[in-house]
Amino acid sequence: MRSQLDGLRYLDVHQHWLVTCWHGTPVVIFDDERAVLTALWEARLLGWFQRRPLLIRLDAHHDQWPLEPAAEQAWLTAIQRGSRREIAMSVEFDIGCDDADWVRAAAVAQLTGDVVTFYLTEKPDPAPLPGVSSVLLGRISAELDQAGGRLAAGSDLVIPGWDARTARFGGDFDYVLSIDLDAFSTTSGSPWPAAELAAELTAGRPSGGARVCDVLSALAERAALVTIAREPAYCGGDLAAAGILRALDDGVFGGALTAG
Repeated sequence: MRSQLDGLRYLDVHQHWLVTCWHGTPVVIFDDERAVLTALWEARLLGWFQRRPLLIRLDAHHDQWPLEPAAEQAWLTAIQRGSRREIAMSVEFDIGCDDADWVRAAAVAQLTGDVVTFYLTEKPDPAPLPGVSSVLLGRISAELDQAGGRLAAGSDLVIPGWDARTARFGGDFDYVLSIDLDAFSTTSGSPWPAAELAAELTAGRPSGGARVCDVLSALAERAALVTIAREPAYCGGDLAAAGILRALDDGVFGGALTAG
């Protein structure tokens, strides 16, 4: 599986691809989040999904803004032709360079099923996605809280795949975990203080158990694919993004992604 994904490295040298594996799950790390489209397309080409996968996201932005009509047509043409080079070129030059429309691009190309986004701070909410549902949520720590949290048992909100009793995503379905490091940045583009990020990862339900880091670790371990976008432009620069990645790696992946 790792050797198959290694083939992605040549697609865009500007993305600084890192392909690795964690507990059997492929993990792909790059700079700009729209590169998730390339990874989704490649995974579908490799036959990893029985059906369109659920997309579970950590991101301060919904990334569901409309594509320019000409860009959408160019993107769909690249999908229809099925050339790795054309897919890579379209992701780089047709999808918005601010990465604000890539989730909609994934939906119109039928690369994803329903979408669940955590850590959203962007307003206003977007228009519905074509053919799939989109659930927009806040911090996982707040959503796990039994006092009104939308991940809590008894919540009226239907979240695809979520089992409120066990505080886990479960069931027989494929999903991709897509992490944008700006989920842990402020609206002004600076990273959360280290203590705030540590507190978020170790927060849990008032009754105990189900810490945020546990939820994320379980998510990553069962995922068909994990993607991590450094997005330094929205995280305070390269060094700040690297700091967020190290903290997330230590709390969720046991330090395996950034070791060495």
